[in-house]
Amino acid sequence: MNDSECIDLLRGDTVVTSLVGAQGGLRETRLTAFLGYLIALAPEKFIQELGFRGSPRSVSLEVCHEDGRSDIIVDTSLGRGVIEAKVTATDPGAQVQRYSATWRVLLTQYLASSRQRKRHRCRYITWDELLGRCVKDLGKHHNSKVRFVANDLLRYLREHGMVSDNDPKQVYAREINERKTLAAFLKCRLYFCDYEKGGRLPKMSYFAPHFGQKIANEYPGIRVGISYIARIIRVEVGGHAEGATDFW
Repeated sequence: MNDSECIDLLRGDTVVTSLVGAQGGLRETRLTAFLGYLIALAPEKFIQELGFRGSPRSVSLEVCHEDGRSDIIVDTSLGRGVIEAKVTATDPGAQVQRYSATWRVLLTQYLASSRQRKRHRCRYITWDELLGRCVKDLGKHHNSKVRFVANDLLRYLREHGMVSDNDPKQVYAREINERKTLAAFLKCRLYFCDYEKGGRLPKMSYFAPHFGQKIANEYPGIRVGISYIARIIRVEVGGHAEGATDFW
């Protein structure tokens, strides 16, 4: 099918560009399900990247243990590897110790110190490190099924800022000159604005608040201009007023 024969798929007011994204927003269970499926399609590539050894035997999702539930388990001829995934900068090092395994991999945005890595006896890997290399290679795989899942997952992760791409980082600059918007940004790390269908906001990486003269006169310590640039963690549409957006 040519691109001209396709039409947009909307979830809410947002255009969906991936099969993973058609099922909803960024969730760990959704992400690990697709990752586990891709590992099962091309296990050798992931075993090498994750530091496991042996020949692959099986991949399991959401395995229940006596004290919790692991995200992904990969069994090989030489042992068991457990993968605990987080979409935030959370350290699951203590959590994964509860699961019996030969190898433990923590897939997280958390940057662990060498001391933490040694204490937890785990391998910390960011999404960018794993998928930026491994999945990009699988996107050129000879198997069409592997290529589709890999490229779809990579597209989904790029949309949510989980892996880097070649596009330049963009900054969303807006005026803050009212008490409510200042309090929401400084105290709650939130900013509200009107949502523009097809706009560039979901693609932005950073937010630059420009403080106006009015708010600078009312609040000591606030000066006119841009004082710093904040990273956009998440964008949500709706829930307050028609067409409203909040992000932090």
